Order: sequence, then structure tokens, then C-alpha cells
Amino acid sequence: MISFPTTTTLNVDFGFKGACGTTTLTMSQTSTREINSKCSTVTTCSGNNSITEYTYQCTADLNSTTFTKPLSSGTCQEITFYHNAFYHSFYSVAGGVCADAFLTAATLYVGNLNRCKSKTNIAPVSIFDPTHNLPVYRTTVIAQGIVDTNEYDWLHFVQMPSYSITPYSNTTCAYAKNKNYLRPLDPVCVPSTSTTCSFNSAASPVRGAFFDTISGDFTFTPATSGDYGVLSYHINEYRKDTSGKWTLICRYFREVPLFAIDGPADNNNPSISTLVGQPINICVGTKYCNKVIQMNDIMAAPKQSKSDSLLTYTLKNVHGSPFNVYSPNSYTRAFEICWTPTNADTSYVPYLIPIKVVDQHCSPPLEMSYTLQVRIYPI
Repeated sequence: MISFPTTTTLNVDFGFKGACGTTTLTMSQTSTREINSKCSTVTTCSGNNSITEYTYQCTADLNSTTFTKPLSSGTCQEITFYHNAFYHSFYSVAGGVCADAFLTAATLYVGNLNRCKSKTNIAPVSIFDPTHNLPVYRTTVIAQGIVDTNEYDWLHFVQMPSYSITPYSNTTCAYAKNKNYLRPLDPVCVPSTSTTCSFNSAASPVRGAFFDTISGDFTFTPATSGDYGVLSYHINEYRKDTSGKWTLICRYFREVPLFAIDGPADNNNPSISTLVGQPINICVGTKYCNKVIQMNDIMAAPKQSKSDSLLTYTLKNVHGSPFNVYSPNSYTRAFEICWTPTNADTSYVPYLIPIKVVDQHCSPPLEMSYTLQVRIYPI
């Protein structure tokens, strides 16, 4: 088992690829937790791929001369923080020139942020852990669970290859056996020897793969048991500046490990039923109160004898309006938006509402997730 240190180094680049200098900060380990699927909120289940999350933190004073001096010339107006010191096992399937460590990074575009009315920023939050146990031959939707619940900035998701060692380097790679970062696991295709077929959502199970740049949802059907890879993407955070133009204020790098497992004979993923069209469009001053999506655990597996109860992860409200969860029985969850938006809620950029349900079946539990999109239009 790999041992992780109590402290580690956070690298800092001023300007693009450190054009205006570099420095380092020391981060301290603040917590660890197991993020394997669970049969309850406290019981770890068998059949999981073991994943442990280690959290490190440090404080950077952007008003100190360490940060203000490199940016004082005006030619460099961004700061990139990154860490690449920890090894991961996906290196064995990498295609391209790649490091044997995860790259975690974020770029703050200070110059662009200073042109906005609000010159502070709180990073988007993850409200649940991404799905990682994916049964073969069963359609999977992986919602990233990333939302901005503070400033409600526009988040744009872009699937990207992984950078080697440092952000924005000229060498990239794909942590995938097929060496294709767009398909980190082999998707079901016709013919079965193909891994590059076009996405077909009407097929059952779906064929090919689709990454939604608005929500970050990744939809596909794993084809090969034991397959593993990394879903790599950027989140570009935009905000309107004082002239009304959308401007890039931050970019986040994400790498999510994925595993394909044999589909249990006595269990199946929860199913999704969207009850209204997507995205959901609401006009200012109009009361909207509808159940918009339903998730069920149905007895679809050959040897499944009963429906499993479900755990639910989602937001409690959207821009202050309630997002309700109904449980007509233990194996069904219905989600309701009830909102009378005001002019202050107007946004042509959709509000994102990620949802995840986990069935309580220990072999291991299976999951399904989805991101609702809500647009608010002026009268």
C-alpha cells in the first residue's frame, strides 16, 4: 500500500507556463476518507475498487509581494497552482508521453477577475463523489456533481487529454487502454471490435460515448470487464465583466478514475426517467412546480429477487428555491423543482442540479447520476 506524506509541495506558476516566475507552497494533510460505495452511510461494502481520498491544504496570500510582484508588469495576469507528486496505477495504460502521477491544477485569471464587478471567487464545489464502479453492458450516466452555489458563474466542461507533469505542457497522454482520452473505457459499439462508433442514445444499451459540455455528464456503456482508465476534463469558469462580456476567471483540471466490473446477476443500476424536457425553461414571475425526474431500482437483473432501497445525493435548494425529493417507496425517488423566479434569478446559462442515487445492494452497490439543467428567462 502506498504511504502518503503529511506535507507536500504545491507548485505556483506566474503567467503562462511560468513566464513571469515560479514559487512553491507547503501543503499539510488535513484529512483522509474512504470513498468506496457503501450499503449505508457507515458500512463499507464488498466488491469495491478501493479508493482513498487524501486532502491537503495551504493558504496563499494573493496580496503579499510573493504574488503581487510577478504580476506587477501587467504582461502576466494569471496564476496556476498545481500538484503532481502522487503516483497512481493508471500509468500502466497510458498512451502518449505521460507522468506516473495525477496532475491536480487550477489557473486563476487575476486580470480578468479584476474587470468584474465582484473581484472575489469561491471555487465550485463537488456535492458527491463521481461514480467509479461501472457494470459492463449497462448504460451509465456519470454526473460530475460540480456546481457553483455561491456566485452561480457559468461552468463549461471540456474533455481533454491529461497533461504530462505540468499544466499546459506540450506533451499529453490518455490514461486508457485504447489510448483515446475521449473514451477512457471501451464503450459498447457495433461491430464489437470497434471503440470509436458514433454516440447512439436510442440504442439499448447506448452505443459510443457522449460528454456534455454544459453539464459535464458522461454517458456510455462499458464493454469490457476489468477495464480501467481516467476521465480527464477541464472546468472553465466564466463571469460577466463590467462591460457585460463573459470572461474566463478560472480553470480547473479534473481527473476521475473509472473501473468496469462484471454486472452482478442479482442487481442492476437504478434507472432514470426524465419527466419533462431538458433543459427546463422557466420565465420570471411564473410559478413552476413539477416533478422533473424519477429514479427507480427495478428488478431487471436475471437473479434479482427484490428492489433495493436507495440513498440520494443532491442539492437542497437552487438559488434559494427548494428542490424537493419524494420517496413514494424505498426503491423510488422523484425530484421536484418548485420555483417562482424573480428578475435576480435570470440566467441564460443553466443552473445545474446534479443528482445521484445509490442502491443498497452489497455486491457492490450500483449507482446512477444525472444533471438537471434549468434556465430562467426574463418576461
